Amino acid sequence: FRLPKFSGGLAELITIMSNDLEGATIPKYPQVQAVKERLLAAGAHGVLMSGSGATVFGVYASSEAVQAAAAELKSENGWRVFPVQPI
Repeated sequence: FRLPKFSGGLAELITIMSNDLEGATIPKYPQVQAVKERLLAAGAHGVLMSGSGATVFGVYASSEAVQAAAAELKSENGWRVFPVQPI
């Protein structure tokens, strides 16, 4: 099994990011929205709750931006932050 390669750019990716479960989860757990807002403030171009809310992730324009945001968020909030690259 091979994943299809996404050929669009960052702007296109941001426009298609969606999770229908956010509508049910965020009213019950507003901290999910707070995390999304904080990731945007740290430079993410797009943010999304994964699955049913175990994690929230941000999409950044460069690995340098990811590393800067990770360092900022770890030191500020004590969050567990995992910088990754897309496959």
